[in-house]
Amino acid sequence: EASAEVKISAAVAGLGLALRERPVDRAKLAAVVRWAEEAAASGAPDPGGYGEEFLALAREVRELAK
Repeated sequence: EASAEVKISAAVAGLGLALRERPVDRAKLAAVVRWAEEAAASGAPDPGGYGEEFLALAREVRELAK
C-alpha cells in the first residue's frame, strides 16, 4: 500500500507520460485519475491544495481525451 505522497507523485508522472502518446492512452489516464483519487481519499494533509487541484486537472484531461 503506497502512501498518498507516492500515489500523487505517480499520478503526476503518469499524466505526463500519457500525454506524450498519440493518441492519448485512455487507460493510463483512468489509472492516473484513480491514483489521484486514492491519494485525496486517504485523508493525508494536502498543503496548498495541490493534490485536489491536480485531481481536477487529471479529470478534465480524461474528459477531453474521450
